[in-house]
Amino acid sequence: MTIEYKDSKRITALSSDWTADVTSNITWSTTGKVGWDISGTTISKTGGNGWGATKIQSTDTFTVGDGAFMIEFSGTVPGSTMIGFNKGTLGYYIGSPQNQNDFSIYMAGGDLVEVYESGSKNYGSGGTRSNASDRFRIEVSNSGVVKYYYQAGGTGSWTLKHTSSSTASGTYFIQANAYSSTSETTVHSKTLFDTAVAKPSDVQDNSLLIEKDTARRYWFSDPPTFQDDFNYASQSSADSAWVRSDTSTNTVRVNISDDDIDFNFTDNSTNSTIVYDLGAGNVSDTKWTLRFKAHLTSKSSNPHFLAGISDEAESSGDNNSQKFLGMSWSNTSLNTIYTVTVDGAAPSTNLFGGNSQALTWGAGEDKWIQIKRTSATNLEIKVYSDSAFSTQLGTVSETISGTTGLRYIKFMNHISSGSTNAVGTIDDVEFYNDTVAPATWTLQLSLENLKAYWKMGESSGNLINHATSIGSKTAMSADLVSSGTVNRGTAGHVSGVDSIGFPTYDADGNKVTANNSASDYGFMNKAAAKFTACWWAKNESYNNTVDLWGFGGNGNGTDIQFRNMASGFTIWFSGTEYTSFTQNVGDNNWHFYMLSWDEDGGSNNAQFQLDGTKQTATITTSNTSDATSPLTIGDVSGNEPEMDIQEFSLWNRILSDTEIAHIYNAGVGRQL
Repeated sequence: MTIEYKDSKRITALSSDWTADVTSNITWSTTGKVGWDISGTTISKTGGNGWGATKIQSTDTFTVGDGAFMIEFSGTVPGSTMIGFNKGTLGYYIGSPQNQNDFSIYMAGGDLVEVYESGSKNYGSGGTRSNASDRFRIEVSNSGVVKYYYQAGGTGSWTLKHTSSSTASGTYFIQANAYSSTSETTVHSKTLFDTAVAKPSDVQDNSLLIEKDTARRYWFSDPPTFQDDFNYASQSSADSAWVRSDTSTNTVRVNISDDDIDFNFTDNSTNSTIVYDLGAGNVSDTKWTLRFKAHLTSKSSNPHFLAGISDEAESSGDNNSQKFLGMSWSNTSLNTIYTVTVDGAAPSTNLFGGNSQALTWGAGEDKWIQIKRTSATNLEIKVYSDSAFSTQLGTVSETISGTTGLRYIKFMNHISSGSTNAVGTIDDVEFYNDTVAPATWTLQLSLENLKAYWKMGESSGNLINHATSIGSKTAMSADLVSSGTVNRGTAGHVSGVDSIGFPTYDADGNKVTANNSASDYGFMNKAAAKFTACWWAKNESYNNTVDLWGFGGNGNGTDIQFRNMASGFTIWFSGTEYTSFTQNVGDNNWHFYMLSWDEDGGSNNAQFQLDGTKQTATITTSNTSDATSPLTIGDVSGNEPEMDIQEFSLWNRILSDTEIAHIYNAGVGRQL
């Protein structure tokens, strides 16, 4: 997986740092306040009309880059309150000192939604504001993208009205100014979408988090300081990374043909050593881990194999004065593992005497070896039979003296007067300043603006919208109600969840319909629409023209409808019929579908995917009316499908290609 660092947030996270998104009330400050009475989160203007007589700010502050944030508010009608995010010093809208909001909504008697930025009106929605229960939202992403939303009557779905062309940066407070003497404003909530979110079960403490934005979150342990699989292009580049003491006989060297280190460690007077320089100060004095794979090709009666971390380079054999923490596999026919702990002395017995455990390394065997400094005063050696380091064969540990200043990864022979040897290879070396292994890169799919998630696995009753139960904070109250003949309990494509089925082609009345209001789907069919829909379907009527799902408007100006043709698809986007998505199902097998539309997104703002293959189109609308009915699957308005369907998710945002691929899961699929 490719990880993007642009506009990212990188933090070190302990258990106490992993928190959920936080929604709470704001606090208005009395410092610098002029012309406002405060009652909780509600402020009421005092005195007569005029811009130069009111200013107030929150004690709450919000910093771009520390996680997305937003506020939701409402105000009296007619009223005339300017409220939003500002930075610098509290000021009047007009007057002295003057400091107009950087990003704000003007709640007056004009347009339904009016956006003002630094004193300029940058957007007007048209219409007339007449309902004091209407709510407004200003949202700032982690990278500073500012969006303005509207919620009619203070209930139901939110509609994105405008995205700012300016980018937020720095630290903001909430500021309110008003003109009318009757102005009253309530901030209903603030939400901090924290960069340190709920901790996944497979992530260790002291892990790192990179957040591209609030929709894509990646967790991973601190990457190894060093990794090497020896896949070098030339011997010279190998030698520039690994430096060896013996350049004449090749008793130890990087082998670029086999992508490993070859060793022939002989107990004689020649120093055979190869090292990698991690750099001064780059090895922790309290905890680190060295791991590698070792293969033994052959051995004679009493050889030695030594590995560890040293403070000296390849010129230091095991009889030299050096600091060294590591292991030796030695004794008769490599049948014992030893800890090796030397803190600068020139050992009289060389580097192979310490605590030990009997363990034989046979010719032809692979071993995975882990040398770990677990604290300033403890060294631990473990040997495994598998690359996952899960099946342990032996272990030994020793109390150490607090050795400091180590620098080099070192593999070497034992200096003696003998002639026994061990021949083999070393591969997949990794070192990191921690005591836990690096975790796999993991995408945690954000549930931001997940409106509905119908698994369709219920054996009876309504098909439940599971969006809230899995963690969405913006889900609709929208279960699916069955009509006609709808089969239940059929095994689906996605493991662990059943599907529903419509058993007969062109059979009137076989459908499931959402039990919420058609007005809740404004995020799909109105101007500034923004949605993504994903589902799995097995369409046995694929050779015919059938409606899979829609709003029941038969393609009218308020309808979103997805129709399978005998070849290709027809999709209506609020009255625009689009027939140029050329993918073709072509069989009655399970397939993955994705449809998205970002009406304000410019060119190629509509996307369709079939089994991961994407096509795009440019579709716009001026529709401001609700659909004629809520979402229906099955008997929408035309011919009815013979079809099984499951795992239908509906989002009020555009999922990234990475997120869609995560749901598609290489054709296997997965539950959210």
